[in-house]
Amino acid sequence: MPQAGPERLPEWAGVQPLFRWRLPLAERELTLCLLDLDAPGVAEDLLQEHEQARASRFKQAIHAQRHRRGRTLMRSVLGELTAQPPLSLRLQDGLHGKPELAPTPADGTPTWHFNLSHSGPWALLAAWQGPPLGVDLEVRDVTDAPDKGPADDDAVARRIMTPAEHAQFSLSPPEERTLVFLRTWTRKEACLKALGVGFQLEPHRLSLNAQPAAPWPHGDARISAPSQTEPPPHALHPGPIHWVDLALPAGCPLVAACAWLPS
Repeated sequence: MPQAGPERLPEWAGVQPLFRWRLPLAERELTLCLLDLDAPGVAEDLLQEHEQARASRFKQAIHAQRHRRGRTLMRSVLGELTAQPPLSLRLQDGLHGKPELAPTPADGTPTWHFNLSHSGPWALLAAWQGPPLGVDLEVRDVTDAPDKGPADDDAVARRIMTPAEHAQFSLSPPEERTLVFLRTWTRKEACLKALGVGFQLEPHRLSLNAQPAAPWPHGDARISAPSQTEPPPHALHPGPIHWVDLALPAGCPLVAACAWLPS
């Protein structure tokens, strides 16, 4: 489990993340980069032709710009970590659309797994030479993320929470509900992204188990029994998915979590 908070590191050339830090996690080191996608002077030119084409399909210019900058950040960081030119990296979509590095000939080097999350003008990238991982980032003011719905919308809460989690949420003071909601959301979305299934699995099918004693809240998530139309839990993942809340730099109006599969 993590033992230290964010440590500001020297910036990479080219793309300048607002913050970059390393986190000891599960006996490995997780690299994290946080970027303000709307900041002046953020690079957005490390894209291949198909990535440029995808950005051009956004209807609003601000969303296209954020997409280009997020992908540039991803290529810049992964290029640095893998010691490859960023534009030479072969990225592909997994079974359910999760970006991943294309397989390379086996040379004994552990595979780099990564995940990118964005919310409003913010992007968070996590990468390590460990098992598949997922990361989620949400702006604390949920009005900036209309697709998530307001925290006081009970119907939304019921769709993402188990009955036990919803009961606990209902007992939370009104002024704390937004944070409780976003903590639950980020943990579950990070777990779904680690699994690589996205919302093919409904969030309320994941049951969160939190450990009380830790530098930061952490725990695991397990998949509940399926409906008749869904695959059995062992077909998705046979055991728990680990998660941890991320401590972001002071002053950031954000909530974030990272999840990973057992080795």
